[in-house]
Amino acid sequence: MLSGNLLAGLETTRARDPWLAGGPATVRGLEPESLPYLGDGGQFGGLHRRGTNALFADSSVRLLSNETAPAVLEKIATIAGSAAVGQVGEE
Repeated sequence: MLSGNLLAGLETTRARDPWLAGGPATVRGLEPESLPYLGDGGQFGGLHRRGTNALFADSSVRLLSNETAPAVLEKIATIAGSAAVGQVGEE
């Protein structure tokens, strides 16, 4: 597994509460029935015009394009799928 491809966290403007509160306001997974995942009006992001800050398991922070395909985001959000994707967020 490549830790550089394993997503650890994403920023959001939706359902925000203090991170130490725990629970659904601060810890949640992807909801495939509620697309888009990224960008204004999405589950995550909404703070930047072109992308969403993403924290990866290798401790890097990269800007993911709001145009990132849902299938790619779903893969990098799982340990098993992260090895199947090339370096995400690099141009």
